[in-house]
Amino acid sequence: MSRHLTNEQVIQVREDAHRGLCDEFLAVAHKTTLRVIRDCRIGASYQKVDGPITKRNALGYERIPDAEVRLMREKASRSIALKKIAEDHQVSMSYISRVTRGVYRISAGGIISNARHKYFDNVDTQL
Repeated sequence: MSRHLTNEQVIQVREDAHRGLCDEFLAVAHKTTLRVIRDCRIGASYQKVDGPITKRNALGYERIPDAEVRLMREKASRSIALKKIAEDHQVSMSYISRVTRGVYRISAGGIISNARHKYFDNVDTQL
């Protein structure tokens, strides 16, 4: 595996990442490591080469802004169901649970609850 990319490869990686291709796919396609792809994509390496810089995690998800995290926490503090919050913000319920309990994104601020939440409202318990 190569640890270096040509300028043309860097531009291609950045354009492909901007279109939404995941880092794992790009690493295989360019016969390099995930770290090289990530550093290239976020602009930590190859700073003098053009191409769109994409700030997202390796799975392709954009980082949720702190303001949106605080809004999620505020909704949860008002006893809005996690399922509803997850649907509104297009994230998983487990992510909402972890965000509202302060397991993830504690630095974003907002109301952090240590209580476990109900995942579903109106669950049919009859068999």
